[in-house]
Amino acid sequence: MSTAGGTPTDRSEHLPTQTKILFGLGMYADALFGIARMLFLMIFYTDLYRLGSVWVSAAIMVGTLWDAITDPIMGLISDKTRTRLGRRRPYILFAAFGYPLAFILLWTAPQGMPVISTFAYIALVNVLFTTMLTIAGTPYGALTAELTMDYHERTSLYTYRQALFHIGAVTGSFMVLLVGWFGGGIQGHRKSAALFALVACAGWLAAFFSVREREEFQKRASTVNVRLMLEVFRNRGFVVILITHVIMWAGVLMSNAMLSYVVRYWYGDMKMLSYGYTTWMISSVLSLPLWRMYGNYVDKKYAFSTSLVAIAVVNALSFVMIAPGHPYLLLVWAVLVGAFNAGGPVYAGSMIADAIDSDELVTGMRREGVYSGVFTFSMKLANAIGMMLVGVGLKLVGYVPGGVVQSPEVVRMMRLVYVLPAITSFAAALYVLRYPLVRARMAEIRQALDSRVAASIEPSAQPD
Repeated sequence: MSTAGGTPTDRSEHLPTQTKILFGLGMYADALFGIARMLFLMIFYTDLYRLGSVWVSAAIMVGTLWDAITDPIMGLISDKTRTRLGRRRPYILFAAFGYPLAFILLWTAPQGMPVISTFAYIALVNVLFTTMLTIAGTPYGALTAELTMDYHERTSLYTYRQALFHIGAVTGSFMVLLVGWFGGGIQGHRKSAALFALVACAGWLAAFFSVREREEFQKRASTVNVRLMLEVFRNRGFVVILITHVIMWAGVLMSNAMLSYVVRYWYGDMKMLSYGYTTWMISSVLSLPLWRMYGNYVDKKYAFSTSLVAIAVVNALSFVMIAPGHPYLLLVWAVLVGAFNAGGPVYAGSMIADAIDSDELVTGMRREGVYSGVFTFSMKLANAIGMMLVGVGLKLVGYVPGGVVQSPEVVRMMRLVYVLPAITSFAAALYVLRYPLVRARMAEIRQALDSRVAASIEPSAQPD
């Protein structure tokens, strides 16, 4: 079990590899659920329950909006929590069981109900699911930011987290194959969801037991309130990362939600979805060490911008490379997307942790929970909007629910959405260059914080 950094004045801050892997399993569990829900839940209800796409996307959006609203509140709660287990870990332990249960319920709507009743069930269970996601994810994100104070070790920690995320995403994408192994249809989905729930529970428990929290942060008094929570928007570095992510994900989330429909009706074989995602995630994992090394030579904002520009170029090629009859092109495209996409999340998380240090220098407080909550609020708001746009877009292009054959015009319109991430990624690449916390500035901030801690030690407490 890691002490996550030792004493306040010990800044070697190295985390054992075992700790990084075990703690990263929380990210694996989150990706397992997130990818399965994103790729298959909507098509599950439109094709097997014959529910209209607008109904389904609206129900999912209700849960996602609720999730976005509760994230900053959960961050505030965890910042003010004081227990013998720490500020964050009690919530991770609770959600290790509640989160998997809610995931199972996503796939268990009673059959034969009126449309409005099915809509209500999907919406309410999505609210429950996203509440469990908030209880687990917001403290987990905050705990990640405080496990190490070292500039480069943070990048290393987020690299491991991102690698486990990609492996979880691969696992989640294989839900379509599990459904077939379990007999297909509604029951196949439910059995697959139950299996995923068991795996995710183990992942969250591993994250809980792998670390303990920093005592100096636990002992520090918390004066965080709603007014101070809003003050995080005065932190220029944090705001730049916040806006960058919203711009980037506005297109990415919409295109990912459409992926199941494009593969099913363009390729006619849902197995290609798993193969493509597997290729994508393997490429991401293999490229992570290269992105980490790249960050040793350039400031994080330039590494992040490089990743975004490359993603923009590759996504612009998607309209040519995603073509029926040429599956190898889809796999080549997936390799490129995976390789270039891997860098962004690594540097975004590390840059937010640096912004939290900058906030501590100004305010004297450690507000990882608030920052984590506000950040995930913006992400999930973009997610909710993207999901709703998918449902409305499918309706506008003439999609017919129920798994029937779609017209060529409808399928062509579905594919157009894959050009959007090229525009949003390039815009995000330009905006992230405004990030002010370069390596030299972070060294100054770290030195100032260390000096403040050293000055606060009573002379009688110092060694002879």
